[in-house]
Amino acid sequence: MCGAKDLNMWVIGQPVERISRAFSFVPLCFVSRSRHTDESESRPGAAIQLTKGAFSAFDDDDDSNSDISVDLGYHQNMTALIETVIHEYRSIVASRIHHHTASWFRYIGAYRVEEDDVDAEATLKTFNTRRKRRAFVETTNRTFTWDNEEDIPKYFRQLSSACAKIESSAETYAKDCLLFMYSLVYHPRCTTRMDSRTVCRGHQQDQLSATTTPFSRLENEDQNTVNIVIIGGGPIGLYLANTLAQLPALHSQSLGRRGKEDRTPIPRFRIIVFENRVVAEGHKQPYTRLWGTETSGGNPGAIDPRILAVFLSFHEKGPITLPINFWETLLLLSCRDLGVTFIYGDIQDFEQELVKLDNLIMFDATGHRLQPLIRQDCKGKAASASPRFFRWKYYSKSMRDSALHRWKFPKNFIRPIAGMNSEGGYATQLEMAIQDNGAGPIIYPVLQNKKPFYLHRFDISNMKFDDEASNTLESIVKDAKKEYNRRHGLTESSRFFQGLPVVDYTDDYNLKEEVLSHIAAISKTTFTGFEEGGFSIKPTEDQGEFLEELLRRHSKPGESSIPWSRISSSEYRGNAVLRTNRVDELLELASNYLQYDTPGVWGISASAYRSYPYIYADPIVPGGYPLAGGQRRVPLLRVGNSLFSGDTDIASGLSPQKSQVRQLQEAIFGFVFIANILLPQ
Repeated sequence: MCGAKDLNMWVIGQPVERISRAFSFVPLCFVSRSRHTDESESRPGAAIQLTKGAFSAFDDDDDSNSDISVDLGYHQNMTALIETVIHEYRSIVASRIHHHTASWFRYIGAYRVEEDDVDAEATLKTFNTRRKRRAFVETTNRTFTWDNEEDIPKYFRQLSSACAKIESSAETYAKDCLLFMYSLVYHPRCTTRMDSRTVCRGHQQDQLSATTTPFSRLENEDQNTVNIVIIGGGPIGLYLANTLAQLPALHSQSLGRRGKEDRTPIPRFRIIVFENRVVAEGHKQPYTRLWGTETSGGNPGAIDPRILAVFLSFHEKGPITLPINFWETLLLLSCRDLGVTFIYGDIQDFEQELVKLDNLIMFDATGHRLQPLIRQDCKGKAASASPRFFRWKYYSKSMRDSALHRWKFPKNFIRPIAGMNSEGGYATQLEMAIQDNGAGPIIYPVLQNKKPFYLHRFDISNMKFDDEASNTLESIVKDAKKEYNRRHGLTESSRFFQGLPVVDYTDDYNLKEEVLSHIAAISKTTFTGFEEGGFSIKPTEDQGEFLEELLRRHSKPGESSIPWSRISSSEYRGNAVLRTNRVDELLELASNYLQYDTPGVWGISASAYRSYPYIYADPIVPGGYPLAGGQRRVPLLRVGNSLFSGDTDIASGLSPQKSQVRQLQEAIFGFVFIANILLPQ
């Protein structure tokens, strides 16, 4: 699949195979009809107009944008709300494009690998809608906890209470706080593994057979309900669901502060999350990504305050760092308790029910797995529109300094290659392309030959560091920084935010001293799930290919990371390719500390992946999501890595993704609740 023309014909020309239908989007003008209207008429005011919007920042003079019409739902009074969500989200993304693209300066001179035959052949995995799986999974009381939503408030009460008692003994603190949190993440239970179709019967059910019977939560409720479907149950999908689920509570708090009674009818937001990483219908795979993820604590109201209370009980002020699967589990439990509906299975099995829902809007939180990532022409075919190339510009000193401050770059990273040009602005050495291959206008950095690129990454995490290991890693990182500074003409004192070939993650995760002491006291015999160290390597092209193949030989289907204990040091020792940046010594360091892994748990883990820098200038997918073979097209908004990606150390991690979701929440809150949008009684 390459180019909008092929894609358009593929969707409209003939019935589409079910396995491929969810991956296709009409890129040009497609006028849909509401299911409530005759084919001879269309509902006025329901069209979304794609304007140049975010293009204008890049001197786009292409006036070929087409109007796109998608079905916003039946009830006219909700049209303004959904259109406002779309308009505000476009504004949020447009305001961030200049800063996000500035982060790509760090790639100049890095180990960039040219795309050989382009991303259209799925260099990013697609959202697999037909996974092989068992019809049912046997679960017994010995291996499975049959809890239900009523138990979730108890979990949060125990966590917030026990984790705040840092004066307790190490054994007590570990048992009541750290190991209890560990059990929520790693021990299977109904609330974390089964979807909303499952009714857990007070810890008495012995096993569950899969069912695909539609259930009442996918039926229309009333005309004041906004139906929000989120495709993808990873960290950003869960964060989006949790953030939107806070809107009613924020409304009540706002009324209380203003001394008003809650008499004005307000929209009800019904949130449905689809996740297809399953072992059986209705039974989700466990969250297994262990890499420590740092993010700000967030503003009150952004997510469930109970989660923040748990974090603040053992974190000092500042960023909060937890393994990703801890974040995911706590967000999932909170969402379940707040009434979010979860469906673990294929969204195609439910499209006949979804197509009937009024006031429907959808979010792509799959990490760009609904469709291939296309950043240039592929396999010799002409794309729908050739990329246009331009350089990153700044129009004032404050504009330049803002980017320098945001990404902590040395000044010589953002320097003009010439004086102000006739169009205004100082062009820099960072060259980019903008292109629309049918999935929306995408911006990406390019090499000197105008080709897109990716970067290899290799992470080691979950190491139990002692002083000797920390000193060894510090020495390696120091030498890598010296070499990097020499290559870029920087001074040794240059403050540079994580732009090095090796990034050290052996800090204390900002945990309180007492908590660190408790972890140290029990870590020799007990694994708590909190990472105690790790590092991330940005390999050369040869190193990246070697490490990918090394892990591929030992990985199992569906694994995003593997235990480092599966790798014998003889498989990499003595390889000359690994000597650059002392990667061979880093791998040896990880192998030496396997002896400290706690028996029976995961221990040191390794993962290899690729970073693809890009951002969509428009976060709204052209033509929307084609429900039920195109019977209805619903607005589809990109979030997380479906919208932008790159180096996860800077600009593309969980924090900036959360920030955009938070801004969207504030926009909806301001429009619906502060303005008290009137709905029919």
